[in-house]
Amino acid sequence: AAAPQQPPADLRSRVLSRMTAESTAASVMEKDGLLFVRSAQLDWEPANVPDVQIKTLQTDPQSGYRMILVRMAPGAVLRPHRHADIEDSYVLEGDLLVSGVLMQAGDYCRAEAGSTHTGVSTRNGCVFLARASQQNEYFA
Repeated sequence: AAAPQQPPADLRSRVLSRMTAESTAASVMEKDGLLFVRSAQLDWEPANVPDVQIKTLQTDPQSGYRMILVRMAPGAVLRPHRHADIEDSYVLEGDLLVSGVLMQAGDYCRAEAGSTHTGVSTRNGCVFLARASQQNEYFA
């Protein structure tokens, strides 16, 4: 039987620091041909307009698509843009006004290549998932 020993004073902080580093590294993981993204561990990044933030979940350089989470503060408006390819959007939380149609949680919108989005906004804030081309043309 070994005599009880006192652990080093900095052991707790070293263990917590390592756990944080490992959990951050595990925010994106590939296994058996599957890609897992723990979005809660990704930081929100500013988008190209005020009061809008994004999290990039996946980027496909071959197709030019990216999968993003978009978070809009109440009253936020997206920049007008023309779709270079098909864009899919699915509202997870809140409300999103697209071409005069009020979307709410669970609603889906598909924008065809060449179509234009103007005045996309939210009244009370929202979070939506979008699969969009990185080649979209944005207007001032």
